[in-house]
Amino acid sequence: MAAITVKREGTGDIITFDTVAEVGSAAEFISYIEKVWGEGVLRKPSGTSAFTARTPEPFPHGIYTFLAKSGDDSAHEQAGPSKKARTGAKTALVKDYLKPLRHLPGADDFLEFLMHKDGRHIPVSLEAFDEADLPDILIPESTGGLSHISSLVEDEPFHGGEELTTGMMHAFIPVAMKSLLKRVSLPGSDYYLRFDYSGNKTEKRSSNPPVVLSRKLDRPDMLLVSSGATVLVGEDKAEGHLHEAVQDIENYVKGGFAALQYGSINYLPCYAAAGLLVKLGLFNTLGEVCWMKTEFDMSSSKHRAVFLFAVGNLTRWMTLVAQQLPDLGFRLLFLKPWRRSEYVTITLQSGGRVYKQIKQFPDWVASHSPGSGFDFVANVYQIANRHPNLVHTLKPPQLVLRKRDYEVTLEQYGPPANPKTLLEIQRLSHDCCAAAAALHAEGVVMRDFRLPNVLTRHGVEGDYVVVDMEYAGPDCTEWSLDLLDKWDASTLNQTGQYDAMSDMHQIGLMIDSFPVSKPEILKTFVDLLMAKQLSALDALQHPWIVQA
Repeated sequence: MAAITVKREGTGDIITFDTVAEVGSAAEFISYIEKVWGEGVLRKPSGTSAFTARTPEPFPHGIYTFLAKSGDDSAHEQAGPSKKARTGAKTALVKDYLKPLRHLPGADDFLEFLMHKDGRHIPVSLEAFDEADLPDILIPESTGGLSHISSLVEDEPFHGGEELTTGMMHAFIPVAMKSLLKRVSLPGSDYYLRFDYSGNKTEKRSSNPPVVLSRKLDRPDMLLVSSGATVLVGEDKAEGHLHEAVQDIENYVKGGFAALQYGSINYLPCYAAAGLLVKLGLFNTLGEVCWMKTEFDMSSSKHRAVFLFAVGNLTRWMTLVAQQLPDLGFRLLFLKPWRRSEYVTITLQSGGRVYKQIKQFPDWVASHSPGSGFDFVANVYQIANRHPNLVHTLKPPQLVLRKRDYEVTLEQYGPPANPKTLLEIQRLSHDCCAAAAALHAEGVVMRDFRLPNVLTRHGVEGDYVVVDMEYAGPDCTEWSLDLLDKWDASTLNQTGQYDAMSDMHQIGLMIDSFPVSKPEILKTFVDLLMAKQLSALDALQHPWIVQA
């Protein structure tokens, strides 16, 4: 017996497929049928909903119905609006649906705003719905509506019953909103929005089972990113576990997020999903979470329509937020691990914490930081915690996973230094030399004085903190590896060792790189550093720094 049979309505014509695998993708299935019978509409075995290019696998066995476009339909289309006019009409409807916000709603008003209609409607295809059954937020569009939006409302989302197969926002935001925005977005327009999503899952497909998914990292299942910032956090669970999804979100955001990254934006949206149930909410800078009372049941077309409308309002909110984020030279994404290298991963966590992990730490030390080791680095952080210009820990370094992986939790600071005035360069000169003096007094050299490792304390130039203590080592250690980034032929001493004066040379190279007109006193200071004629303590007494 055929797995899939397609009957052409009004005729005795049929097409059969012995196995579902023969069908191919949804788009290939539709294309094949239309090549044989011409343009038309393909209905699922239930006969109540359309089979579209978005229909997820696995496709149901059974008898499909094909309704060919009639000659009358063709004649009516030719007599109707031109394709250009129809496209323009759809674009106008989308622009109305995604009408730009002028002001961000406050945290107390945000959840109500998500459901606010403001006289707007979602354009859908007339042929897909019985007009009497349409929720009042839908508007039937005689020119065909927007097929992908229509199918989101019409078709129940694919649900495999496991935690990582839900992904509600994956379907409703990246698919629906991105395709809508492409219709109306031009660079410089009010509707232009760049965003991407980061799912915390890996996917492997096979015929049996059809989908296998596995968790990758200890972070939320879904992060939506816009303008270099996380703007939505979501968690998916298996059917019946919505409460656990809610709890996970509340745990992930406990402690809130730093205003340093978001400026005046004092809350972010979130969602929790389990099976076909979804809750929307928000959390503020303190980590307090507020959930909408409504639970959206995605098995209901009316709930899907209302949910899609809320997603439209969420997209309007993200568009304005993207314009109001502070302009930072570098921004760590909230809750999204940043893989700095093959070994090193850094994550901005809630509560102003920065989590740093180095995989295979003994191997990393051997290939990156001669003379060091876990005990040495742990001691360096103890020294650093006593000095204002060195990075402070919130949780000391430790080795985990059979003492192979290294982790440390640090205070959050601002973006890398980018001094533009002489006063800011004076302050950076002082703060770096003071940090070096604190380390050198304990027989430690930093070994990686570079601008990426000098951060602003509160995102404001003129107050700096030196970070990245993992490269630190004992004074006068022989360096047998390749030179690090920004080192030059004079960094090591004549015997090939990295010593305290090597640090001062590197500070000189860093200051010399600033593209400003340097007064004579600054030139002299830089020349002495690069010539290794000033110790850290001597540098702090130099007129260039004393005047700061």
